Amino acid sequence: MPVTQPKFGLRNPPCRPATEMAAWAATVEDAGFDVAWFPDSQFLWRNVWATLALATTTTKTIDLGTAVTNFATRHVAVTAAAASTIEELVPGRLRVGFGTGDSAVKTLGLRPTTLARMRESIDTFHRLTSGEPVVFGTEGDYAHREMLLSAAQGYRLPVYMAASGPKALALAGELCDGIIILAGVHPDLIRRSLGHIEEGAKRAGRELADIDLWLATASEAGGGEPHLVPLSFVWHEERIVMSTGGGSATVANLRAQPRARVALDGTRDVVLIEGVVDDILDQGVDPAAERVFADHTGWDAAASPGYVFLFLRPERIQSWREENELVGRTLMRGGAWLV
Repeated sequence: MPVTQPKFGLRNPPCRPATEMAAWAATVEDAGFDVAWFPDSQFLWRNVWATLALATTTTKTIDLGTAVTNFATRHVAVTAAAASTIEELVPGRLRVGFGTGDSAVKTLGLRPTTLARMRESIDTFHRLTSGEPVVFGTEGDYAHREMLLSAAQGYRLPVYMAASGPKALALAGELCDGIIILAGVHPDLIRRSLGHIEEGAKRAGRELADIDLWLATASEAGGGEPHLVPLSFVWHEERIVMSTGGGSATVANLRAQPRARVALDGTRDVVLIEGVVDDILDQGVDPAAERVFADHTGWDAAASPGYVFLFLRPERIQSWREENELVGRTLMRGGAWLV
């Protein structure tokens, strides 16, 4: 696959007023980033389409995108109309990212979108935004009637799909203009993800080079403390053992500021741990810790050149399932277990 110039984007949940998020998009543009992404979750953040609309008034060149919206909380025709309206304001600068749905969907008692429905909905979205007629439903006054989107710009809008599992990655490789890879940043995980994407691309007669690939990573927490989302970790003797590249920004930040927050699992069942990284070791690691880490993760970090071990001693632990205010979610405070 030919190597192209990498692009960089920032994703920022609209937790602040939409006017502030639009100003943030302008700042990101001035800093030289290629895309400003905004996620969509009605109980957590401001409305994503209103935020994007304001961002069109503060930016001139940067692409704007959803990362991500879904097909469950809005009908595909409603989303197609919203996307076409934004595209009309900033032609060629919109990227519409979809996912199967997490906090936006489950908090309404709905289920994540199946891959079969993702396929159908993406096709419908493309047809509507391209100005093609689509029939919805078989009952009522408009049954079997072809519907046209008046806001359609007459061409396909670029659709992105956030994916982590093999089948989702393959579907995205088959159908989408771009993919937001959520499967991790370790080289082995990236290679595995690309293999699944390529499998899907071949089904559509495409190659990897035809797809705009984005790798999702985590950034530093707002309070200045490094925020870690470890791909491989294990509990060992009251500390969390992790491993990452010794030359990474994460390690540099932790050497300067050893306090850190660690998020474990996904966005559904979250464990948030605050503590201090009291050891960063590339040698002299307890053999028992090395062995436990390798046995648990299936990866021998000690045998991987350039990698170091991080040992975080937790002081505060919280755990909850899809609820912002779950009673009793604090499990540890001041280094002492409360349960």
